[in-house]
Amino acid sequence: MTTPPSKSPDASTSPSPSILIPPPSATPSEVRTYFTTLLSNLHSVPTSDAKGTASKWKLGRGEEMLSFDIETYRQIFGWEAGTALFGHVNATKSKKGAGNPKGQSSERERPKRDIFGLEPGCESIYFR
Repeated sequence: MTTPPSKSPDASTSPSPSILIPPPSATPSEVRTYFTTLLSNLHSVPTSDAKGTASKWKLGRGEEMLSFDIETYRQIFGWEAGTALFGHVNATKSKKGAGNPKGQSSERERPKRDIFGLEPGCESIYFR
């Protein structure tokens, strides 16, 4: 009997090099495609379920995807999927920013306002 090849321990915690994070100018559709790919390829979520989860991302562009905090991801996708997706986006951001000299933070790491003018993670009286 042969045993199936095992995945490396970090295979589920960091995006594959072939899964590129969308740029800040990415459309909402491109962001949904990225989330679908992450869930399908890295978490073995069936494609139809991954598309259903990713479809909860309605209007945000790549800029919002990169600036939202973990609580916002959890509000959009639910606790489990939101945590996983935030982890992938944040890990990719950290790797890209690792080359900053003397620990300087990049423009992207500063808190931003979302498309509704709120800081990510804040509640609106209109959207609860």
